[in-house]
Amino acid sequence: MIKLRRIAVAAALAVAILAALNQAKQARIALYEGQKLREQQSQSARQIIDLQDSLADKNSELAELLAENSRLKSNPNEMELLKLRGEVTRLRPLQDDVVALQKKLQQSSANLPAWKVNEVTNAGRTKPIDALQTYLYSSQNTNRVEIQNSIVGDDADPPSPEALQNFISDDSNHPLGNEGVAGYKILSETWLAPDKVQVELSASFSNMGISVPFTLRNINGEWKLVVFNVRDADGKWNHLGFNNESPAP
Repeated sequence: MIKLRRIAVAAALAVAILAALNQAKQARIALYEGQKLREQQSQSARQIIDLQDSLADKNSELAELLAENSRLKSNPNEMELLKLRGEVTRLRPLQDDVVALQKKLQQSSANLPAWKVNEVTNAGRTKPIDALQTYLYSSQNTNRVEIQNSIVGDDADPPSPEALQNFISDDSNHPLGNEGVAGYKILSETWLAPDKVQVELSASFSNMGISVPFTLRNINGEWKLVVFNVRDADGKWNHLGFNNESPAP
């Protein structure tokens, strides 16, 4: 009988201990979940504050835009002024080029050079007239390398490399450098663009004179004579020449 009582007491004590351990475990779980919930609530609160700040900024920007829009609508002249300012900003980089062209166009033809045939030299290519003189000198001396360095194909309608090389190699394409020329005179220098100029050259012979316009283009700091594709009325290629003789479309 006593033994049964002891067993009952031990069982009751075990049940009580298990119940206490289970309650402690449940309490720890509840504490952890409560702490996790508080962290989530704190994070959500920070996000709400950030969203409120962002919303306040957007509302402020919207208010400024609405005010600006209202002001522009009430004053259409100001809108036109803003457009004009934009155009001025876009066109300003062209101002220097226009001024430079105006100065060059104002140059007097009285200052343009003239040379006797034996005065022509290799003057380099830093200026259009110098480049033309160098070409004439190279033609007189049949310097193929310098002739080739003096010539470039048209950028709008480039000739083929083979056709350009054949043009350079043919002496008949360089008549102003042949014998019989007494002298040269630059008649005009007309700037077509900051990197393109047309020079009118007069060559005098023993009993006559001819005038030929040459177009020169600046390539990486050097001026070179432009050679054009000459085409017929149907646009078919005919030959190369210093003059753009193709009929207008």
